Amino acid sequence: MNQHDFLNALRLELEKVPHVDKEGIIAHHQEFFRIGLEQGQTEEEIAANLGSPQAIAGYYEAHHMIGLAELESSLRNLFYAIKAVLRLGISNLVLILGPVLGVFGAMAALLSAGAAVSLAGLFLFGGVLLNLLEPGIVNIPSAFYSDGLTAAATLCMSVGFIALGLLFLIGDYYLGRILYRGTLRHLHFHLRLPRREDTYAQ
Repeated sequence: MNQHDFLNALRLELEKVPHVDKEGIIAHHQEFFRIGLEQGQTEEEIAANLGSPQAIAGYYEAHHMIGLAELESSLRNLFYAIKAVLRLGISNLVLILGPVLGVFGAMAALLSAGAAVSLAGLFLFGGVLLNLLEPGIVNIPSAFYSDGLTAAATLCMSVGFIALGLLFLIGDYYLGRILYRGTLRHLHFHLRLPRREDTYAQ
């Protein structure tokens, strides 16, 4: 592929990438050709060293998706950023996806546990109060509210359950933020690894 064909193909591929300075990227790669020709290489050799226009456009798309995920935190944006980086063929990134998915699974379990503990506390709290007003209205053992002291202890215990569940949920929220930022940093790291075109970046 000569310079003309390469740059035309790159321009077409960049049309698929949102929010990039297409002409700036084209000029940037024209400079690579100029440097390579000065070094005695043919246009075909330079094009082969730069890689495919599809891969180059994919690199800029991945940068865009990571930036979008940083600006607007959401699982959807994070998913698209990971997908864009994986399309570049960065195989060792796959090795990190296992632990990341494992942490997401642990977060889901923590979220479920927190919600379950809080709901159990709310059910017990409301059940005791209602049964003190009208015994038997909520189906919970009478041992929880058999006398005033027991009822008070049960109410305190249920408040503790609610608080514990909320702590789980708060911890899950902060763990999610840490994991989100860590994943984006990892994606940035892989995009900063040396690329073929760095041959001409001296």
